This record gives sequence, C-alpha cells and structure tokens, in this order.
Amino acid sequence: MRALRPATAAPQTANSQPAADIEVVFADDNAGDTPAQVTAPQTAATAKPDADTQAILDTIKTLPDDERRAMIVYYKDLGVDLAPWLQTGNASGAATSTRRRQLVRLMRSVNFVRRPEAVLGARSQIGLEPESLPPEDASDQDIVQWFHRHAMAAEWAAVKALLVLRAGNEAEGMYAALIQGTNHAESELIPEDVLGLSEAAPAELTDWQVDSLAGLLRTAARKTSTRPLIEKFRQGTTWFGSKSDVQRNRTMRLLLAAGLPIEAFEFMPSLDEARKSENATVMKGHAEYQLARAAESKDAAGDRMVETAWSLFGEIALLDSADTSMRSDCLGRAVDLLPRVPPGPGLTWLRSLFEHPSLAPAGLQAVALKALKLEDDKLPEATRAQAILTMKEAVDTLLDQQNVQFDQLTIPLRMLTIGLLSRAENAIKEQSNKSGVSEVAALLL
Repeated sequence: MRALRPATAAPQTANSQPAADIEVVFADDNAGDTPAQVTAPQTAATAKPDADTQAILDTIKTLPDDERRAMIVYYKDLGVDLAPWLQTGNASGAATSTRRRQLVRLMRSVNFVRRPEAVLGARSQIGLEPESLPPEDASDQDIVQWFHRHAMAAEWAAVKALLVLRAGNEAEGMYAALIQGTNHAESELIPEDVLGLSEAAPAELTDWQVDSLAGLLRTAARKTSTRPLIEKFRQGTTWFGSKSDVQRNRTMRLLLAAGLPIEAFEFMPSLDEARKSENATVMKGHAEYQLARAAESKDAAGDRMVETAWSLFGEIALLDSADTSMRSDCLGRAVDLLPRVPPGPGLTWLRSLFEHPSLAPAGLQAVALKALKLEDDKLPEATRAQAILTMKEAVDTLLDQQNVQFDQLTIPLRMLTIGLLSRAENAIKEQSNKSGVSEVAALLL
C-alpha cells in the first residue's frame, strides 16, 4: 500500500513557483520489497487521480514546457508516472475551455478594489490551509468566486493556476478584468503585490497591462519602499529583470511609467547606445533620471542635471525618427524647463525648433503657454523675465522666415504678447515706489 505526501526534495527553478512535490512512502502489505510503478489510467473510462496526485498535476500544468518535462521525469524516477494523466488532462482541459463562456461576464459581479477589510475578509475565508482548485465541472459562478477570493488574499500562484487550468480560452480576459478592477484609486497594495499580480499572468504581458501595473506601482510606492521589488527584478522574475532585452525593456517601461526613473536607471541601456540607435524612449528615460536626481540636489550639480535633462528633451523633440506623441511630449517638457537653463543654449534650441516646418506651430504654442504660466514658477523675477526675452527673440527669428504661415501663428503670438506685457507691467509696478529702473524692467522694456 502506498501513500503520497508533500516532500521537500523536488527540483524547482528560479522563475517558477515550487512544484507540489511528493515523497513516495511504502507500507508493507505483503507485497514484497519491490515498489510497484504508479501507472496512470490509459483510457478515458478509468478513474480520476486521487486528490494528492491531482494537486501535483495541477501544479505541473502551470510550468513552462521544459520545466514540465523535467518534473515528469523526476516523478517517474520516484515511481510515479504522470505522463498519461497529463495527456488526458490536456484533452479534458480543451473540452472545458470550449464549454465555459460566461467567466469574463461574471467577473463584473465581483469587486477587486483592495481595501483592507476586503483583503482580510478573503484571507479569513481561505484560512491557513491551501484551498484546492475548483473541480473541472464546477459552475462558472463557483470558479469566479474562488478566483476573486484568492486574488483578494494575494494568493497569486493559486490565481495563475486557476487561469491556466480552469479558465480555458477566457484566461486572458479574466486576467485583464482583474488588472482593471484592481487599478482603482482606493486599492491599497504594496509593491510586491504588483509583482505577484504580474506573475499571475497566463500569457506574456501586453504593453497596456504593463502600463496598468505601473499605475498600481505608482500608488504603492508612495507608501512603501520599492527596494524589495527592485531586488526581485535584479534576481529576475517571469516577466521582469535583465536576463534579456525584452525583460529589460519591459522593466524599464514599468518603472518609468510608475514615476520611478531612479529605480529604472540600472535597467536602461547607456545614453550613448540610445543616441546611436535613436531610441527616444531610452533617451527620455535618461532625461527623467537626471531630473529626479536634480530634485535631490540643491547645489550647482543639480542645476547641471536640469540642463542635461532639458538638452535631452530638446534633442528628442527634434528627432525625426521619434513618434509624434513622444516628440510633442518632449517639446513641452523642454519648453517648461527653459527658465532654468542659460539663455544662450535656450535661444539656439528655440531657433532650431522654429526652423522646423512641422514643429514650429506646436513649438510656438508651447512657448506661449509657458509665457502665460511663468507666474506659477518659483523663480527669481529676473530669471522669469530673461525666459520671456529668450522666447521673444526666438519668435522674432520665426517671423523673419519666408515660408511662415501667419494664420497658424496668430493665436499663439497673441498669447505670447499677453505674457510679455504682463511680465513688463509687473516689473514696473514692483519698482514704482523705487528710484531708477529695475533689472527686470530693463530686460523687458
């Protein structure tokens, strides 16, 4: 007679959850000293595996193909032949996937907002012992409720197992609904929960899923340190890390979208590589990193970092190979930083911008808006006045060009004029009770 129970000696890989390992224990039933090989049923009419074996099968099915084959060989060496069960299990899984069509629709009936009371309630329902997957013939409602309970309790390995083994062709839809439902302003997560949620993905993460996870991480990082998460990334996870360019780029995208450029820096290619390949995304990441570092430094080194960031934003705005939305965003960022850079480089860049037929209207609009918002910048009055003057001189260069379409420039020019006059009037008003002409008034008049 033989019993199967959990063991600790089975192999496991760095990027997967440990398999539900077993130890083969033999009891003397007058059957001799030679252990009998456990042979799975070979026909569809045979009985299902017992609960312990089914748990092992369920775990193995969640592994990548190479790891799955290794585990099958491992258990066969122990006298447990799982291969036939896995073959029949695949067939039944296919049948299940065609039968289920309501799981995603039923996901609307549950709430994935991670409030503390909801998380604790789910944890208490599950208890301390692992809860087996719903049977293959469970109702759709039972499957969704089980999925919701384990997702709220942060049992991410169980969530993935259900998606792989019970959701069939609705797995990706259920996972998308989980991310969308969790990505709520009132959800409370720690950064490691974001990693767990990513590990539950039944297929490779899409860009929108990475961006949604970044929104969750941005919120979580405001309250909790990201250091343990970054350490996990350094070690490598299923989807994030630095073991491949795909992983590295995905990690960089996640961290930058989460507003964590300092943490993203180690996963970025070098700036020289990015410039050589005209990779605007990486160049922008380096600009964000410089700005974040500058915010931590209040001395001249911080000013130099701001200038470096401004230069990179301006470079991307003029990069023909970058996509339109990226160039537009970087143009706005560069104009926004103009008051914090020396007037010489600023004027040179603006003139280059206005010489570009497709960028000139957008550039003028950004300059005009910045002129109107200079009051909001906590900068010395003379610095703001110098920024206005730099903008005006650049616009003068634009107006001197032969191919200017003045109908496109009327409104931006009017806005810029209002901003210029406003700064001049304020300068005069501030000096009305003092003798002489102020530095600001001298600049603007």
